Amino acid sequence: ELGEPTHLIANEFCAAPAHRLDVLDPSTQEVLTQIPEATPAEVDAAVAAAKKAQATWRQLAPRKRARAMNKLAEALKQRLFDVFQAWCFL
Repeated sequence: ELGEPTHLIANEFCAAPAHRLDVLDPSTQEVLTQIPEATPAEVDAAVAAAKKAQATWRQLAPRKRARAMNKLAEALKQRLFDVFQAWCFL
């Protein structure tokens, strides 16, 4: 069980959202699930965190970036079923 989805910003989960958005099946308009709606403050925090992370990432040597991406790819491969299940059954 994955629990209720929320936002992950700067490696920390946000509080439960006040508002949620429906995810619809486009062929039937049936509500499949709901996802958290970000507040303007959460969007600002996410953008700031991404800019900070990008500045750090840019300073890494290409070989180290490649190693990090390969490590991420391997971790995703090992948990592929879990990743797909999370995407399909929010």
